[in-house]
Amino acid sequence: MSNIQSKSVKNAEVSRQLAADQTLPMNYYTSIGIVQEEIAHYGENYIIVSEGSNTMDIGRTVLQNNRPLQRLDAGTFGTMGVGFGFAIAAQHLHPDKKVVMVVGDSAFGFSGMELETAARYHLPIKVVVINNNGIVMGAEEIEKDQTPLDTSPMHLSPWARYD
Repeated sequence: MSNIQSKSVKNAEVSRQLAADQTLPMNYYTSIGIVQEEIAHYGENYIIVSEGSNTMDIGRTVLQNNRPLQRLDAGTFGTMGVGFGFAIAAQHLHPDKKVVMVVGDSAFGFSGMELETAARYHLPIKVVVINNNGIVMGAEEIEKDQTPLDTSPMHLSPWARYD
């Protein structure tokens, strides 16, 4: 086995162990792993759109794609805010496929109003928002008596209801 293959096997095992973690709040690997379990039922009839720093990067290791153009994301050091545009275009061009968008809460803030565009055109895009309470790593802990006005400018509200 080559060094690249052995590293790939090792990385897959680490990801599997992290995804099996059942502590709350869920880590990225666990929550994105649940999405992977669901899209596995679609066979190859899906397109993944992922956006957000950690959400996109970790999603690349957990969300499986085996076909060209089955995954759309901003790319390394890419621009946030492109996810909904990608998802809308993919669903419009491929109405027979399931489009699943996995987006971090900060990235959602860049273009979340495009959800209305998808709804207006009856595009059945499935959107999962990974809420880590902020930009990049988010808030490590939120105090029980803390209010939305008490949080740092780099943190987003853990009280946000994305539904």
